[in-house]
Amino acid sequence: MRLTSSDAHRFWRKVDVTTPDLCWPWLAAVTSCGYGSFGIKCNTAAAHRVAYTLTHSVIPAGMVIRHTCDNPLCCNPAHLLLGTQLQNVQDMVNRGRIYDRKGVLNGRARFTEQQVRDIRMLHALGWNLSVLAETYGCSVQLVHRMAARKAWKHVT
Repeated sequence: MRLTSSDAHRFWRKVDVTTPDLCWPWLAAVTSCGYGSFGIKCNTAAAHRVAYTLTHSVIPAGMVIRHTCDNPLCCNPAHLLLGTQLQNVQDMVNRGRIYDRKGVLNGRARFTEQQVRDIRMLHALGWNLSVLAETYGCSVQLVHRMAARKAWKHVT
């Protein structure tokens, strides 16, 4: 991302720059994910990435900018770190911001834990995978993955 001095001036006018240790919130457009959005020519960029670029350096391809403050609107360069997506996810895990959505807690779940137990029991009793799939209205592959404990691993 190439930024001019007028881009920089326009950018910082949209940031509430306070003391060095506090978050500097983005005051303009926000994405549906809760991050600041800054328009550059005919494109948009995440505000925290622009703040990092203006104060540190160009962000290498494949790298992300991590927030040490967990505030997606923060543009304080002291709160921004260069890292990998894996490091970013590890930050989420370490800070308790990732939620375990196994089983019925997953909004896309089509079965209950009891149905998975029943499928496993019936398979163990010799029911054919095709018959189970037809009975439960799903694919043979899914029934096989449940029976082999490759899907719904948490169900005992």
